[in-house]
Amino acid sequence: MCTESVKCTLFKSYCTSLYTCQLWCCYRAESMRKLCEAYNNVFTFLCNEPRDCSASYMFVSRGLPTCKMLIRKNVNSFLTCVAKSGNAILQHIMNSDVLYTSPLCRHWRKMLYVYSY
Repeated sequence: MCTESVKCTLFKSYCTSLYTCQLWCCYRAESMRKLCEAYNNVFTFLCNEPRDCSASYMFVSRGLPTCKMLIRKNVNSFLTCVAKSGNAILQHIMNSDVLYTSPLCRHWRKMLYVYSY
């Protein structure tokens, strides 16, 4: 019964806060697909869109991130914060080979540059 802008605000408040999603690295592709599907279904239901409506168009036309965009944004923001940190330990990690060899960092690069799930 609310306006579309109120529905978008509620969706942003309750559904776009995927806390610590940048640290998710051990999951099955099926689990991530189901998460994105649920994210799309909630917004589709909230905005009374038909089930066959394009999810990308539905989100972009309202200025909201898709599930994959949201996760990529969180990973990028996290890496930017770590890179700008003044913490000596974090700076040492960022300047070492760990950034290129750890499974989590490989996962981040895959999500940011290859992104296939």
